[in-house]
Amino acid sequence: MKSTVKISIAGLILLCLLPAGASSAQDLDENAALYYWEALALMRQPDSVEEFAVLDFIRNDLPQLPPSILTANTDAAQWLMGDRAMLAALAKAGRCRRCEFFVRSPADPFPALVHLAPMRVLTDRALAVAKAYEFARNSEGAAMIYRDLLLLVRNLDRDITMRSGLVAADMLQQILFDLEGFLSREPGREAATILSNAFLQSPRPLFHPADYLRMEAVSFRQWMLADPRQMEQKLVRLYGGAAESPAIIRLMALDTPRKVLQMGTWIMDYEAWMLRLANECEAPYERAIGALRWSDAEKVRIEKEASESGGNPLFSLSIPSMSAAYERFLAAEGQFSMAAVLSAAVLYFNDFGRWPVSLDEVSMAAAGPLPRDPFSGQDFFYKTSRLLPRVMLRVPKTMIDEGSILYRMDIRARREQDEKQFQQALKNLEKKWRATAVRAALEVENSPVPGTPRK
Repeated sequence: MKSTVKISIAGLILLCLLPAGASSAQDLDENAALYYWEALALMRQPDSVEEFAVLDFIRNDLPQLPPSILTANTDAAQWLMGDRAMLAALAKAGRCRRCEFFVRSPADPFPALVHLAPMRVLTDRALAVAKAYEFARNSEGAAMIYRDLLLLVRNLDRDITMRSGLVAADMLQQILFDLEGFLSREPGREAATILSNAFLQSPRPLFHPADYLRMEAVSFRQWMLADPRQMEQKLVRLYGGAAESPAIIRLMALDTPRKVLQMGTWIMDYEAWMLRLANECEAPYERAIGALRWSDAEKVRIEKEASESGGNPLFSLSIPSMSAAYERFLAAEGQFSMAAVLSAAVLYFNDFGRWPVSLDEVSMAAAGPLPRDPFSGQDFFYKTSRLLPRVMLRVPKTMIDEGSILYRMDIRARREQDEKQFQQALKNLEKKWRATAVRAALEVENSPVPGTPRK
């Protein structure tokens, strides 16, 4: 759709002069989750066919493109500027001391995680608005949006559930992908300071898989043992409604005292396994990954034996395979740290007019000690290519081969990628405009002249 310029570029800049979600630095003793829901409710919604087309561009095209593409679609830029109320609520959430989505109920061990999909939607929209702010030359406002989204990711960890953590890790990767592009365009010192402080002063670690496992084990034990008369029904629920498993048949054959004893033994073995996994997740990578891979293999063996002999069903029903999840959380931690290094490098660039050539120079500008690579325990790999920096995370080759992990931040490569995407997007938009113009011309040509009788 060809853009109809309703306001000038200068008007967009004036509209964005104030920082995004500007507010005082005072913390709020309130629940951040309420403000996240408010931000979601305040997101602009289209109310015309034209605005639906604009939103389609924002959702499907803009995420892969640099902000410069908005020069060809100022309707989208203008539309995104109208989300200031959403940004204000997002900023308030970032100032709250606590965040509770109320995911747990004592009567049910399965967390209610209905907020995760909406939080993804909120993140996607806020990232689009950050690009609009950058396009309007308000890099400080864009940096504040990125900062508030990083706080949202950290707050999802407070659910203390594995699924929330994994969703937050995926959201973090998308935020950092956009942030890499933002940093590659050399934002000013104010914006770089906001981001450097957000990274280097954030409590670490960002994710706590060991706590997820411990919380799940306690919650599950309390639920299973709450009412001995409901044990079979609870197992049926865990099996997804299948009541013919050997474990359930075996349990139904027992009287109540032996049933409680049998279930207590199963739960004790389950909880001991979960706690051991939790302890392994807290060890350094070289030691933890070997132990977790052994645990995953052993769990498969026990599951097979249980299916044949009616053994402990909880190993297959309730114990997760942890080695891949552990590596995913560690990669997310490393991605966060890579962005911390790169944001400090931007500070150095603003102070000295060139990119730092070593981590020693990066540390000169950092607001705190630089983090280390969580996989190796050593300093990050950092070098310059044509005087532009590259930071790399030493993830296992298997994760690189999957192609789904952001394991490096490379300013030169990102600039080249964005320019290629920008040029291709312009060509696609030009084709759309031409097609639209041709259709309009044909409609005019085929429409009857007023007063002319139809044949």
